[in-house]
This record gives sequence, C-alpha cells and structure tokens, in this order.
Amino acid sequence: MAQLTFLAASSKAKLCKTYNQKGSKAYPNVAHFDSYAVPIAHSKTGIGELEKALKTAAQNGHCLLKGEAKQQIKKKRRVGLTDKNALTDHIVIDIDGLALPNIDVSQEKLNARRIKELAEQTLTTIFPAYMHNISYVFGVSSGFGLKPTINIHYHFLLDDPVEPAALKDWLRSMNFDNELVRSQLTLNKTKTALKWTIDPATANNAQLIYIAPPEFVGVNSPIANDDWRIQSVKKVDHTLDLAPRLTNLDPDIVKQETDKRINEICKELGVKPRKTKYFNFKDGLTGEDRACVANPPRMRIRFEYERDGYAHFNINGGDSTAYWCFTDNPRVMYSFKGEDPFSFESADPGAYKDFCNQFAKKMEDNVKYMVVHDVERDTYAKVSYRQGDGTLLSLNYSKKDSCNDWLLANGEPVPDVIPPWTIEYNPRASTGVDMRSSIINTFVETDYMRANADIPEEITEGLTYGYGSRLHAVCPVIYQVLYHVLGNELPTFEHFINWLAYVFQTKTKAKTAWVLQGTQGTGKGILFEHILAPLFNHPQYGTQHPAALEKSMENFDDQFNSYIEHCLIMVVDEFRMGNSRNTNVENFFKNAITQEMQTLRLMRSNPISRRTYTNFIFTSNEADSVRIDSEDRRYNVGEFQRVKLKDVIPDLFERNIGKEIQAELNLFATFLIRFQWVERHVRNPILNTAKLKLREHSADAYNLLMQKFVEGDLSAYCEILESLPATDLEQLRFQSVRNTLLTWIAKANTGHECGVKKQQLREVFEYFANKYLPRKTWNTMLRKMGIEEQRITCDGVRDRFLVTKWTLEETYKEQLLRNNATQMDVERLKKIDLDISKYYDMANPQDTDEAADA
Repeated sequence: MAQLTFLAASSKAKLCKTYNQKGSKAYPNVAHFDSYAVPIAHSKTGIGELEKALKTAAQNGHCLLKGEAKQQIKKKRRVGLTDKNALTDHIVIDIDGLALPNIDVSQEKLNARRIKELAEQTLTTIFPAYMHNISYVFGVSSGFGLKPTINIHYHFLLDDPVEPAALKDWLRSMNFDNELVRSQLTLNKTKTALKWTIDPATANNAQLIYIAPPEFVGVNSPIANDDWRIQSVKKVDHTLDLAPRLTNLDPDIVKQETDKRINEICKELGVKPRKTKYFNFKDGLTGEDRACVANPPRMRIRFEYERDGYAHFNINGGDSTAYWCFTDNPRVMYSFKGEDPFSFESADPGAYKDFCNQFAKKMEDNVKYMVVHDVERDTYAKVSYRQGDGTLLSLNYSKKDSCNDWLLANGEPVPDVIPPWTIEYNPRASTGVDMRSSIINTFVETDYMRANADIPEEITEGLTYGYGSRLHAVCPVIYQVLYHVLGNELPTFEHFINWLAYVFQTKTKAKTAWVLQGTQGTGKGILFEHILAPLFNHPQYGTQHPAALEKSMENFDDQFNSYIEHCLIMVVDEFRMGNSRNTNVENFFKNAITQEMQTLRLMRSNPISRRTYTNFIFTSNEADSVRIDSEDRRYNVGEFQRVKLKDVIPDLFERNIGKEIQAELNLFATFLIRFQWVERHVRNPILNTAKLKLREHSADAYNLLMQKFVEGDLSAYCEILESLPATDLEQLRFQSVRNTLLTWIAKANTGHECGVKKQQLREVFEYFANKYLPRKTWNTMLRKMGIEEQRITCDGVRDRFLVTKWTLEETYKEQLLRNNATQMDVERLKKIDLDISKYYDMANPQDTDEAADA
C-alpha cells in the first residue's frame, strides 16, 4: 500500500502557473501548508486510484509531495515533513523539454486521445523496454502545447520500495542510456551542471510535484479540458519491478558519464569546464540541508516582480520567471527548474546591488539568529534579534540537541562551542542584545513608553495626584472606560491613575494591587485588551513574553510560574480566592504583590531566584472575590459596578471602541509619563466604601458556614472535596477532613441527628479557610451562633456532640460518593452501620464483576 501525501496552501492559493499576454508567472511561493494522505493499493485497482487522487488534488489546486509524510500538518511549514532517506514505492519520472522527431507539440490539436498517444510515444521512444508493459499515470506540464517539446510527469507504482539515492542515480542514467535523450542534454544556467531531460530531482523525498492545471488570463489554453491533463494507461503489469535493476547500477559510472557529457558540451561551446564550489545552508522552505553554488558563471539577471515576500527573475533573456529569492534575504537564488541554488551576488553583482537598493527597507530589519547558553538556568536559548540595533525579537529556551538544526534552518553557521550569556529581565536597564557584554535583557520597550504627544500645557502643568480627572479633556473614551470600571468614584479613579502612572514610569512593583469588581460587560476586558496590553506589550516580542498578561484564576494552581519574570502588569481574571483549589494561592499573591525577589519554577530547568516587577490587577464578577482583613495594606478595591458599559455608551457595539481607544493611546501614554505620581498614595491602598464592604464579606464567611451547619445544609462544605492539596502536610490535613466529609455525606438525608465533635468541625473550618482558629475564638463563634453541645449517642458512642441533621441533594450525594469513595471508605463506614457500597459499585463495576467471578 503506497501512501501519497498532498499539500494545500493554508492561504487557499492555487499552486499553479499563470499565463497571460506578457508571458507566465511561476508557481506561488507558499510558506504554510495543510497536508493529507491518500492510500493507493498495489493491485490492479491501484492505477485507477492513483489517477483519481491526482485529478482530485489537481482540481483543488493542490500539489503532490514526493515521499510519505511523517505527520499531518495544518498551517505549518513543511520543514522536516519527510524522511529524506525513507524508502519509496511510488516514483515520478519528469520529462523536461524533450524534442521528439517530427513532433511539434505546439502545432498539435490536443484532445484526450492525442495527449495519451504523445505520452505513450514518448515512453516507448526513450524508456527502457522493461517499462513498456507497465501501467502508469501521466500528467502533462502547465505549458504543454505552448512549446514544441514534450514535458510530462510519469507515475509508476513499484513491486518493492527503493532508496531515493539509488533511484536518483537510475534517473540520471536514463539520460545516457538513450541516445536521443543524451544528445539533447545541455548545461544549466550556472554552466556547472547538466540540465537534465529526465530530471533526477523527482527522486528526492520532500520534492514538490506541481499537478494543478494552469490559469490562462487573456490567452487561450492549448488544452480545452483540464481533465485531459492527467490520464492513466493500463497495461499487462500494474507495478514495476525496479529494485533488482538499481542493485546492479554503479553510481561511479553514472558520475563518469555525467562529467563526460559536460566536457563534450563545454568543448562544443568553446568554454572551459568549471570546478564548482559550494557552501551549505538550510533551505528556508523545506528545512533540508542544501548546497549552494558559490561560484556560478556570470549571468544577466532581470528582476520581474515581487509577491508575498518573494522576488521573481528571468535569466539570460528567458521568460519563465522560474528563478526567485527572498526579498529580505536575497543572498541565495533558487529555481523552480530543479537546478542547484546559487549565489545571486556572484552571478550578477550589479543586479544584486540594484535589488538590495530597491528593497533596502525590507532588509534594514534583517534578522540575526544565534544560540546561547544561559549559565544561571543551565539551559540553552534560541535568540533572534534585529542586527541593526540589537532589538530582541524572540527568545525561546530549548534542548541543546535541537539548537544546531535551528541555526541551519535559519541559514546561520553552527559554532563549535555555544557561548555563555547572561539573560535577564530588567526594565530599568538598556534593552536588547548587547554583543559586547554578552547580556540579553529580555525587556523590550514599547513605542508608547517613549510617547511624547502634544498635550496642552494647562493639562500637564501641576499634573499630579488629585488632578487625574484632567484625562477627560485629553482622552474622553479611555477616561469613560476607566471611570466606569472603577465604579464611578472620583477618589478611586485618582488613586488608580496615580498607581498606573507610577508603574508605567518606573516599571517596578507598586507593592499594592487593585481589585476591580462588576458584572459581565462593565469594561474590565476592554481595559486589558485595548488599554493595558498595547501600552505594555511590544507588538512582536510581546506575544512570546508579554509584559501585560491576562490569566484566569484557575491557571494559578499551576506549579510553574516563570511568566511573572517578564511581566509588569498581571490581570487575574475570574478572580475569587475561594475558587482556587490550591490553598497556597492566597499566600502566593500576598507575597508576589509586595516581595521583589521571587523563586521562579521553570519547566526543564532549575528553580532560580530573580527580582520581579509584576503588579497585579484582579478582576471579578463576584462581590466577595478576596479575603481582606482589617490590617490589609495590599489591596485597592473599586466599587462593584452593576451597570453594563453598553448602558452608559448606548452605541457601544455600533462604534469601534477599540479603534477609538487606539487613537487616544499615544495621548494617554504621554499623560501617564508626565503625571507626577505621589509615592505614599502608591504604597497605601485607598480606604473606600468598596474595601470596607469586601472586609465585611470576608468576615461573614465563617458565619455563613456556621449558619449552614445549623440548617444542616452540607453542600457548602462539599467543595473541599474538589480541592487538591499542594504539600505533604496539607495532604495529611486533607485526608482527615475528607474522611469526615464522606461520613457526613453518607449520613445525609437519613433524617437522623448527626453528632459532630467540636474539634472535628473546627478542623473542617480551618482547612476551608486555610487559617488557624484559636480555641477561644472558635468557642466564641459557636456561642454567637447559639450552637451548643448535647449529650447523645452517635455511632454507638454516647458523648457530648454538636448536633445537626445533614441534608444534600440526592443526585449530588450520589455523585460525590461515586467520585470520592474508596474500598477502604466502604469498610470504614460499614463499621458504624453506614452502607455506601452501592455508590462504590456504580463507580467501579469491574471490581464487582471480579468479586462475582471469585
């Protein structure tokens, strides 16, 4: 079974040539592809399947990838997509520019029958006799019928797979085995190699085989029906037994025949054979290591057009536009004709200079690539930067064994030793790549951080704390969004502007944070997406290491926290402290808000201690999102906003609010830069009504749990079972609390009183709040709620208990027991006459079956 891989341009562009009255345009250069595979049987039906697959792909504007793909790709480059040494059982023979005696294809009346006759006549004329009775599929070239010569691809299925290298030698040898073919061999444009009539390049795994019919604009196609371009020819045998013939092929003889023919042609032309020199580079399209001709002969290279970052050329008066280079890196000239790449500058220095002048703007930001050893992390980083000013463009940590391939893929030499560098994030120092000191500062300043817009003097003079509302006159849309998000309180707005100006100017920790509360649609998302992110995030580098980052609360339970190293503003969305399964998250935030030195835990790297600059903004749709005690010196709180922004700005959805904010951002950045912040207001949270309310919510949490105990409502306690302990000590506490809760759940809905020991309930409360409750405080809480001990008999023991009747929705009870109960729990509860075996059996039917079998 052969596996054919087809590629489609992710951009939906058709992979075909275009012909017009001026000539032709080459196949489009495409960087990103989608792939798919089609199986082809090695049987009598295989040729029909092959024809159908090729026709379908051709009609869709796709191309064939020679060699089986290692994986399916979607919107990716085809770098490394095939194994260049993998065996192949499908071969393509490309006949390029063969002149058949007494045949001028451009004068033929081309219909399906005549095209098939020409394909068969070509095969029987130049192919060896052992191939004449083998079924095949052929496809004519885009320009078939426009020139006198034959240009056809032949597809054969093989009995047994063969090596690409051996197949390549065999295709070369076919050029010498037939005198008609041999006599038509010429030199390529570089005059250093043969221009093959039977092209050996189709033996390469990763070679693109273009099959889509061309587009004709303003001119007629010589083939009236595109369906005629690909046809099958069925014969006696459906596969070719090629492997034994390759075994007997001597590559050295093929090389001798090649050199001999080159010398003959050079002699006919009166030129000396050239000794070709090469340098190695990584092909930016295929990812393959390739050799580039360093000393091509002089040529006349004419620039034709540029499209999508690729420039197309004709050489020595040709009109195929088959030669091309990258506009931002033109050192290598490529060819669609299968010729070796060559040095553009060496081939035509004048044309190269003119091209560089014409596209100087595209090349002034030429990107340099290097790999460095981050000594402190003891890992390796792949770095790209702008060579002109050292601006950092990307930095990604990597395993050492992939670094060489990455350098080659980007056309850079591989060093003998990867040099040691210091990599740091320091918003207060020079940024970028410093080659002299071997330091990379990963902070990249945005253009807004250098803003200097024209703002009236009456606005900026005396612009300090208490005068932030002047923003309304400069940036009315941004003012309206901020004022609304902060709860429509002017003192709170002033405090926030002072805080934000400090962070924006100093790029250090304010050591206080903000909690912004409100229902959905009050503008919290607009604040981050359209205001904070553009101000702090570099448009290119910021996508990898954002200085303004938004993370949902649930993501903070992750053990890795390296993101805070590169972050100046962290917006924590859907914030509610009680929602975190990791009870250490609250302590993490408290520490991260105020402490500059943090331990960074990175993947595949040692933990390191680094100074951090992160400032936090917490956004929540809940009114009790954070626990705040009376001594708190960390949290500023905005008034809970219940009015949606669209109710304040009725045409919010009709207006492009993002575009309006973008138009004001440069002015807003200038406003922040010229704002004279007051440090004492930065360091001390504002004590407003919103903060006082949040304190009350925090204090009421215990009362709420107490009230639920009195009512017997067990659901309030059950979220503990969904938590995951973070430490070994917490695991011990969790296990004890878990056993207590499962016992309560088992007793729920029985109608009987449940006795709970004071210490047992206290233990649950402490775990829930992640806070130690002194005995005196605990007893006071019980007394205030009127909860007293009673002497009853519970679980066979008569003692003093706190008494309640637990209730729980039956489906929720079943779910909790099925998800959490173990066999040990079944046995433990059975000792006190609680049978939960049916719930355990529902969740573990295999255990029940095994027991029955036993």
